[in-house]
Amino acid sequence: MKTKAIFCAALLLSLPLLPGCSASSTPKPAKDAVTLANFRSITWLRTGGYAGLHLQTRVVPGQLQFLIDPENKKAPQRKALSKAEMQSLLTEINAADFPKIAGKYSSPGMMDGFGDVVTLVLQEPGKKPVTFVVDSYGDKAPKAFDQFLDSLYDLRKKKIPHDPNDSM
Repeated sequence: MKTKAIFCAALLLSLPLLPGCSASSTPKPAKDAVTLANFRSITWLRTGGYAGLHLQTRVVPGQLQFLIDPENKKAPQRKALSKAEMQSLLTEINAADFPKIAGKYSSPGMMDGFGDVVTLVLQEPGKKPVTFVVDSYGDKAPKAFDQFLDSLYDLRKKKIPHDPNDSM
């Protein structure tokens, strides 16, 4: 009996050394995580304010697209995104937890604020696209959403340092 107990203890101690059992193995993304494999696009439309601001930003894998003058209806400008920039954006999208915060948030009585509509499109291989929309007017959206908008705005500003429509 003593030998069996020692053998079991030795086996348990050796398990972390087996491939795939150690704590240092690469974690798999959560089932509903946004990854390079399932990400199709994210579009941010910001409107409102006294001056009638209208900014449109869209990210597809490896590229940021934006309209400098939406009234002109010209084709969007395009800027390449590095793999690190894409990964950083996906990290921010996951931190905001879009599937769980999708919905409409508004501040009653607000008369001259900004409206932000962000549409995330995901698609698993062989399946139909799934869309998540966060529609925010005022300050009622979850803080994680506002933090995501800040990071997307920073990325836009980095790629378009002299945006004539930027009054934020």
